[in-house]
Amino acid sequence: MIAIATGGRYFEDTEYAYRVLDEIHSVFPIEIGIHGGCEIFDSEIKQWCKHGLDWIFNDWCFERKIDCWIESGAPWFQKYGKRGGHLRNEEMCRIGIEAMKANEIKRIRCIAFEGGNGTKNMIENAERHNIKVIKTWEKWK
Repeated sequence: MIAIATGGRYFEDTEYAYRVLDEIHSVFPIEIGIHGGCEIFDSEIKQWCKHGLDWIFNDWCFERKIDCWIESGAPWFQKYGKRGGHLRNEEMCRIGIEAMKANEIKRIRCIAFEGGNGTKNMIENAERHNIKVIKTWEKWK
């Protein structure tokens, strides 16, 4: 399965995310992971930091030797401003569908964890592309 992960930039419950991802992976083996590479600016250390669900998912994939692709939002925001995140989410759906076809993978899902407007938009994009969404707060708790 191809898994497009989405969730909040301030999501921090690594233990919960790993448990849910392991459960999903046991039912639908994940072959390729895709996430948006969200970063936040830490004003105390004055630099951008990898944070939130995207990087929890990235680490989970790495630990399980699953290919993980990052469609970083930074270039999208630089080029399109606030619309960049929505356009990047659209691109993640397109990339996922193309990868599914190219690798003869039969299943693609968007795995959604709690988040804000970006997560909501990713869910809407996935549904618009007929990608089934696993809402972890409904099914996997």
